[in-house]
Amino acid sequence: HAHRSKTKCQQNLSKYWQSSRRVGFAIQTSNVRMGGRSRSFLRKSYYNKVFRIDRATRQRSNKGAIDGPVYYSVKWRENLFFAVTAELCPSQDGKSATLWTVMDDALERVVSFDKDRWPVKLLPGTLHFPLGPGVEDSLYFQGVALENADA
Repeated sequence: HAHRSKTKCQQNLSKYWQSSRRVGFAIQTSNVRMGGRSRSFLRKSYYNKVFRIDRATRQRSNKGAIDGPVYYSVKWRENLFFAVTAELCPSQDGKSATLWTVMDDALERVVSFDKDRWPVKLLPGTLHFPLGPGVEDSLYFQGVALENADA
């Protein structure tokens, strides 16, 4: 087995990954942003947050709380988008999938869709982004197992 050495950033992200259940990453030139759920079983508190990791200093800053676990994220233009999944887990506020953005270093809710009538065991409510280069003037996404968002 030939093992590749991890960069410092990858090592730090791996440490965070081990303390988190779900994490979505959005990589930029100077920093990494993560959305996810951090675990704190001893305090019985769950928080879904978006963090910024400065690549130069490796400092992590909290950008704000979000309403559930992040499965998918994307960078569009200079903005970052995080899609909260409606998996109805204990840490989730409500029963919806929500699209969040980080613009000018501020976290903002874009839109939410309620989970449809089918059980989460069949399929959680998710928001998906296309894998291609996209278009200049629009960000596209697709909802699955959500009311009024299924394609």
